[in-house]
Amino acid sequence: MSNLTPHSEEDLVAILTDPAVLAGADGFALSGGGSKEFFGQLPMEGAHTPRNLRKIDLSALSGIKMYEPEELVMNVAAATPIAVIERELAKNNQALAFAPPDWSWMGGQVHRNTSPTLGGPTLGGVVACNISGSERLKMGAARDHVLGFRAVNGQGGLFKSGGRVVKNVTGYDLSKLMSGSFGTLAGLSEITVKIWPQAESEQSLILEGLSDAEAARLMAAALNSPHDVLCAAHLPGAAGRYSAQAAINQTPHSQTLLRIAGYEKSVAARIEALRGYLIAKAGQMSTRLIAQAAASQAIWQEISAGRIFARLYDADRNGRDGIWRISLAPQAAPVFMTALRAQWPDQAEPVWYYDWGGGLVWLYVAELEGDGFGQKIRRTLAAHGGGHATLLAASAAMRQQNLVFEPLSAAAMQLVARVKHSFDPKRRLNPGRIYSSL
Repeated sequence: MSNLTPHSEEDLVAILTDPAVLAGADGFALSGGGSKEFFGQLPMEGAHTPRNLRKIDLSALSGIKMYEPEELVMNVAAATPIAVIERELAKNNQALAFAPPDWSWMGGQVHRNTSPTLGGPTLGGVVACNISGSERLKMGAARDHVLGFRAVNGQGGLFKSGGRVVKNVTGYDLSKLMSGSFGTLAGLSEITVKIWPQAESEQSLILEGLSDAEAARLMAAALNSPHDVLCAAHLPGAAGRYSAQAAINQTPHSQTLLRIAGYEKSVAARIEALRGYLIAKAGQMSTRLIAQAAASQAIWQEISAGRIFARLYDADRNGRDGIWRISLAPQAAPVFMTALRAQWPDQAEPVWYYDWGGGLVWLYVAELEGDGFGQKIRRTLAAHGGGHATLLAASAAMRQQNLVFEPLSAAAMQLVARVKHSFDPKRRLNPGRIYSSL
């Protein structure tokens, strides 16, 4: 059955209200650029799903509708590629402050046997999944930058929320609800976002040889220092060698990376001040500097996108490779990882690293039987202060054996179900994408 391709909001409304179309499908799988079709409890699998879902290809809803550089605001059709937006913003030395990463490489691995046409991330997809880069700690999540949107719900109703100015008080802040809903509530058609001045320069300071616990302590100190650190990450020795960046793949030692951006002279001064500040706290240590802005940016793009695992991840390896993202308190992360590693089978090959100052663990596991491993992660997480564990990329078989998203309490699930029912009572939009019952 061919894809449905709306070219306007009116087309999308017509699709979701056409009795003939509705009668011929159990529901609809929404997709823009296709870069995140792999992600979710019931991913699209190259548009071949276990249910009779028709794909609604939103890629024609693309283009910049309004851009006012002096007002730091941009309005675009939801399926506009991030690359197009970033090129336009670069003309005025501006950027999306939350720096959405490109996870499409994982989709290519999952789908390579079905050979889909995968595009890059779109703004609609980024907002729908609430995806942010390493800058999230300082700049906020994707949802924090959405000023307003237009969308079509599961009943074919067109609605809007917010506005086109930074200070708006027009009704409920539904952008927070749409962000992270994975297209299960509505199909986004138009989005207005805040934009940000692009930093003139950046550098990254690397501290070598720290344990995970030492790194967590110094990352917290750096982020709370007066030196305006933008990002902080820690690569244990096993992780750095898999990087494609020569600046960090040449050493067997662990590396703690601290990123500073801004005006060129300010960056250089703050980096030196930060180095002295950390040495005063922890004593002498081996340090290196990534002084070239382009090299620093490439490293942080790789960290944000999980590409350190690109040479390792193989979705077809008996269905037993998986990439997890685990969000928890930064100071609890090293203890959590120590407890989890103690439970690993001898044949496993774990690789992990920390982003968001230690508050985000990227975890790659290979050659593990999928059954129950997600439960093991979540039990260990609950024993160390709690958090959220998400199975970001894995084969369909591994997703069937593990919950992709953190399970909710009965009360929370009832609330989520009521919200779903209010927007999509017939469960037409991306059914089962987050939880099988929704």
